[in-house]
Amino acid sequence: MESKVKIIWLISWIGRLIMDKMQEIYKGFHMQMLTADGEAIDFYKKNGFERAGQTEPMWIYSGGDH
Repeated sequence: MESKVKIIWLISWIGRLIMDKMQEIYKGFHMQMLTADGEAIDFYKKNGFERAGQTEPMWIYSGGDH
């Protein structure tokens, strides 16, 4: 397996492991909410998250990385 493919697979595996552990703790909660952007959106959709109704993300932010 090419090293770039291995890294992508490893990141996906770690992300899935984190989601599984999170669900062990929060599966009984009536709501689980997070903020995601970019490529992370598809990851969270694959793990059962969806946009919350007609919500719009909003913030006051002075950084330069978005």
